[in-house]
Amino acid sequence: MKRILSLIIVAAIALCACGNPDANEQSNSVPPMVNVDVPLASADELARIVMNGAGIEFDDMMSANESYGEDAMPSYVENYYGLASECWNDCAIYHSSAGMAHEVSIFRLTEQADISSVFNCLEEYRHARQGDFFGYNPEQADMVDRGIVSIGADGMSAAVFICENPYEAEEAFYGAQGMILPEDVYDTPEIVPVEEEESIYLEDVGDLPYYWVPYVDPEIDDMTLWDNTEFVAAVKAGDDYYLSYEERVLFEVVIGILNNIIDEDMTEIEKERAVYEWITANCQYDFRHYEVPNNAPRESYEAIGTILSRKAVCLGFANAFQLFMDILDIECITVIGAAYESREDHAWNMVCIDGEWYCVDTTWDLGVKPEYFNYFNRSSDYFARSSHQWDYAAYPIAMPEEIGSFELN
Repeated sequence: MKRILSLIIVAAIALCACGNPDANEQSNSVPPMVNVDVPLASADELARIVMNGAGIEFDDMMSANESYGEDAMPSYVENYYGLASECWNDCAIYHSSAGMAHEVSIFRLTEQADISSVFNCLEEYRHARQGDFFGYNPEQADMVDRGIVSIGADGMSAAVFICENPYEAEEAFYGAQGMILPEDVYDTPEIVPVEEEESIYLEDVGDLPYYWVPYVDPEIDDMTLWDNTEFVAAVKAGDDYYLSYEERVLFEVVIGILNNIIDEDMTEIEKERAVYEWITANCQYDFRHYEVPNNAPRESYEAIGTILSRKAVCLGFANAFQLFMDILDIECITVIGAAYESREDHAWNMVCIDGEWYCVDTTWDLGVKPEYFNYFNRSSDYFARSSHQWDYAAYPIAMPEEIGSFELN
């Protein structure tokens, strides 16, 4: 699942985002720049200049400052960027419309700000922002990966540039401050890497391969499963009397879909594939989940969002797939796990066909033609290699022979 940043990580980093500037005076020194005596611009003026210089259409961007108001911005910045209010006195944050990663964010820093800590907070934000799109929208994830965090030459401003031309954005950023961007600006100021408490990769966990990244519950989204017991019983009985009005609508749609895609003489795997193809071809991701903060409604996390609205997030797709499998009496479970090194909540399914467990992820195959499916009936090992993490002891290990397997003692 997708959200900007684990608040736990943010809180930990934010504690060191401000400090005594004298203590870092030497390590945070900046190289000589050519000052052309340009008046100090506000954060919003800088952001507009940067967007113009980088070729970003202003009308395509939304201002977080206008959306949340002046009083809410300190909390917003601390929650999502890890910067305490003591570290900055002016900011301008612009995001593109839902589903796109474009961003220009400018922060005017105070004398209490520690530049290295500010840089690390914003880099952690950028890295986590990439996780919002990883697997769901590879093109946007790649753009975030190419994005940059920039520190003003005077050490009193910082910025995040996520766009097609981040270096042009940075050039405009420096130019607006009356500074000429030197070739070696990326070597200064000296950035102190964030020290991780422990490695995120497995080193010695018995029989599991080293690349099975340890699962840590991100605890970002509400990943409560939809209880479909009564609904499934109603469909099998052909009686919607005890269902709510919304469930009755869902009842009729589900029966219509199954009548259209399922034949009685189909095998279990053919039925499973028919459902998988229907979801991936007819539904789309709810990009409101990418917004800051997450604006996706609860129905997007349930089967009703997938089947009626045809728009959902990963848990909604997994709940819908589970619903169809339960109606068809195909053994299935929903896996509540994570993606992108346990930075983002994620959900998918496992099915048991002819006594063999398989992993399926409808979300990451949305819009993909059936002949190019990447996540249909795969092994657990394949999913672990493709940035899925879960409680490995809580679910079956899928080891279909045609995919390859490894021995677990």
